Amino acid sequence: RYTNLDPGKYQFQVIGSNNDDLWNEEGAKLDLLIDAPWWMTLWARALAIVLGLYAVYGFTNWRLRLNRREIAERRASEKRLSREIEERRAVESKLFHIAYHDALTGLPNRLWLLERLDEQIERGRAEKGYMFALMFIDGDRFKQINDTHGHQLGDLILDAAARGLH
Repeated sequence: RYTNLDPGKYQFQVIGSNNDDLWNEEGAKLDLLIDAPWWMTLWARALAIVLGLYAVYGFTNWRLRLNRREIAERRASEKRLSREIEERRAVESKLFHIAYHDALTGLPNRLWLLERLDEQIERGRAEKGYMFALMFIDGDRFKQINDTHGHQLGDLILDAAARGLH
C-alpha cells in the first residue's frame, strides 16, 4: 500500500547502469494504479450523506413525536385542572349558599344580613349623602303553630311565606 500517494495512475520508471557506466536509456516501466481508501470513494461519501440526512430526519421526527406527546399530556392535564376548578367552584358556591342561607326556606340568614348591614354602614360613612333602609318582618305567635300543629306544618308555612317573599 502506498499511503502517502494520492489515488490515481502512476508510472514507475527505472533507468540503470552497469559497472562500466553504460546506461540503459530506455529503462524499465511499471504502471501502477492506486485506489482511494473505501471511505474516500464516491459511494462511501454518498452513503455518509444519506446516513447523515436520515439521522437528521430521525432526530427531527423523534422530537416532533415527543412534542406532540407533551402537548397531548398538557391538554389532558389542562382538562383535568379545568374539571377540578369547576368542581371547586361548584363546592365553594354550595358552601357559600349553605353558610349564608336558611336550609328550609333558602332565604338569606342572619350572617348574610349582618355582613350586608356592615357593608351598607361602611358605605354610608364613606359616601356623603348615601342612605339605606332596613325592613324587618316578624311572624307573630309562630311558636304556637309549631307547638300545636307540629314542626312539619310550621315548616310548610315558613316555606310558603319565603316563596311569597322571593
